[in-house]
Amino acid sequence: MSVARIYTRAGRNAEVRSCLDEASEVLATLPDPGILADLLTDAERAAGPPVPPPLQHGRTQRPDGLSAREAEVLRLLTLGHTNLEIAAKLVVSVHTVERHLQNAYRKVGVRNRADAAAYMARDDS
Repeated sequence: MSVARIYTRAGRNAEVRSCLDEASEVLATLPDPGILADLLTDAERAAGPPVPPPLQHGRTQRPDGLSAREAEVLRLLTLGHTNLEIAAKLVVSVHTVERHLQNAYRKVGVRNRADAAAYMARDDS
């Protein structure tokens, strides 16, 4: 989490998020993270909200509001991949995959993997 603070001061947002995601994953495996959970919360607060990547010229937005990455995560989900497999394919943390899924579920109005897969199947038709 100290490394995340250094990256924050350097303006390296992608590295900040990566460090915080990794720390969150490690803490989730601990039966009693103690003060570390508070330190992670403080580091996340200091880092601020994630900064979206700049829009590219000619980039189209999906009508359902899904980002390209959220749509890709849902596509891999419909192929039967686990969150761990999706994370490996996209070279992101499992926590990031879970966040993409939460955001995508909210945007398309579904509550679980089966509903999301059905939504994507309809979308591909």
